Amino acid sequence: MAEGRGRVSALILLLIAALSFGAAIFHDKNPLAEEAGAYAESIAKVSAATYVTLRTLNALLSTAQEVEVGASVGVSGNFQPGKILEPIDDTIERIAATVFSIMLVSGLLAVAMGPVGAVGGAMIAAACLLLLIGRQNHLRSGARKLGFMGAVLTLGLPICLIASDWLAGPLTGSVLIRHQAVIDDIVAEVPGADPAPLESAPEQTGILGGVLDRFSTGLDYVASGQQVLAQAGSIVTNADKIIGSYLSILAVLLFRTFLLPALLLVAGWLIVKGYIRD
Repeated sequence: MAEGRGRVSALILLLIAALSFGAAIFHDKNPLAEEAGAYAESIAKVSAATYVTLRTLNALLSTAQEVEVGASVGVSGNFQPGKILEPIDDTIERIAATVFSIMLVSGLLAVAMGPVGAVGGAMIAAACLLLLIGRQNHLRSGARKLGFMGAVLTLGLPICLIASDWLAGPLTGSVLIRHQAVIDDIVAEVPGADPAPLESAPEQTGILGGVLDRFSTGLDYVASGQQVLAQAGSIVTNADKIIGSYLSILAVLLFRTFLLPALLLVAGWLIVKGYIRD
């Protein structure tokens, strides 16, 4: 009777090893890895779009900080009204850096889910073979730990990401849409980036022509500077809404990328641990 059970256990281990080895070889066709990777890719796309808008605002505010008014029209002394934008610019830059990190992590997950599943499958296959040939207790204990880690990589991680995909929309979708709409509305109210073209005067020569050219250049400089400051001023007026909305979007991205999958992974671990003990 015991010998029959041993043969059945050996056959089950061989079957698991064969399936795991096959999953490792054909990891690019693993449906769990594909769906989990698609979820990570969706986070990467949202992060990329958010990062681009943040860097655009950052560039505009940085340009406004460098605007000098007075130099090109002969006024004695210059001033830089854009300097008051520095705290807002620094805050947006820090948010952008964090969003960029999330974009990298989610992009890495999107690409790595298949290879990670392949490593996990190989670990499970190796653990099954060790359990078949191993007789020492420490070897069998190590094989069980190896198999458990392989199961986490092959099944646990992608299943948690897929479950996160199912839960993320109902839990955080409305927050993300609402704050993206706030930012879109504010950015749409910012004056256009391209200044209105000035009509060029007829070409002049001599001393008068040189004076007119310098004066025209000064007008162009002032017009561009005033437009940049107008754009920055529109952002400053709504700075609290912009920063608040970006922080909310950042919180959603952090929740979807790290917190929710981690909570599901810990919950799954506790369930499996309790089941094994019972």
